[in-house]
Order: sequence, then C-alpha cells, then structure tokens
Amino acid sequence: MTLIAYEAVADEAWARLWEAADDPSHPMRLVTLATVGDNAEPEARVMVLRGASRELSRLWFYTDWRSQKVDQLRERPAVCVVVYDRTRGVQLRVRGTATVEQAGALADRHWSQGAMALQALFASPDPPGRPLKSPDPRLMGMKKSIDAGEEAKARGNFAVIEIAVDSIEWLQVIDPDQRRAIAHAADGWAVQALAP
Repeated sequence: MTLIAYEAVADEAWARLWEAADDPSHPMRLVTLATVGDNAEPEARVMVLRGASRELSRLWFYTDWRSQKVDQLRERPAVCVVVYDRTRGVQLRVRGTATVEQAGALADRHWSQGAMALQALFASPDPPGRPLKSPDPRLMGMKKSIDAGEEAKARGNFAVIEIAVDSIEWLQVIDPDQRRAIAHAADGWAVQALAP
C-alpha cells in the first residue's frame, strides 16, 4: 500500500470514485448514503455508485421514484456518502446536496445507459419496502425480457439521485502512518491537511 501525498488527495479521491462508478468489481462501488429522515432521524442505506464527475462536482445513483428516500431527499437534501476501500485503507466521506430527477434529460440519459435487468427491477408493481406475501416469481423472467408496456411502467418508476458535492474528506490508514485531509469544491478542490 502506498500512502498518498496530501496534494494528491483530491485527484485520487475523484479518480477512485470515477473508476468505482464504471467497474462493478471496484471496492468503492457500493457506498453508504446517509440522509435525514422523518422526525430528523438519521437514515443510511447501501447504494451502487452509478456515475462520478470531478468537472461537474457530481455523483449519481439510481432509485425507485416511489421509495421513501426520495421524499426524504426532497424534504432535506443534505447528504453524506461514506465509502471504504479496505484493500488500500482509504475512507472517503463526501458531503453535498441531493436532487432527485424522475423526468428530463438527465434521467433519460441514465435510463438509456442501464442494462435490461436493471430496468426490469423498476417494473415491479410494488414500491420498495412494501411487504410481499411471497417472492415475486416474475422477477427472473422480467430480468430476461421486458416488453414495451413494462418498459414504460419501469421508466416511470426510475429516478436519478444527483449529488452536488461540496467536500470530500480523505482518511488513509496504513500502519503506522495515517493521512487525513479535506478538499472543498468552493476552493477548487485545494487540499487542507487534517490531524488524523
């Protein structure tokens, strides 16, 4: 493991996020998205990182438009994304503001990039979190083929969470060394070293 120089922290963080969004086997592909729920209660869930752009200071995730997190994000858009790569001992804490888009160019572009199996997941008549009497036997069939009517229904349930990134905090732990720093979008991603 290599300890990353302070001045390279922002570049490394964005490079890893971009790679993770593009590579299903990347150790930073699954992240924890923390939001503020009802009654100001904290909420967190594991999400798949679907896109990252340093130039735009954005991260993207997919969700079902009917899920509770959509309401939570519309009500309180402040979020924190936490991701950890245990192979390199790197934790990122990304803070920002989320918006959710169900219609429009951004959602259309992401929908068209999604695989058929992913699109089929959004065709379920049941919103996320609803109790099922039994597992839906149609799911495997839907993953293999989705007709035009199902695709239209699925597209209506699909939404993109876009996070405007304000800051990225880097923590790298390598025995016996540790490196912690923060970079802010408002400062052009200039890096500030922090005590570990």
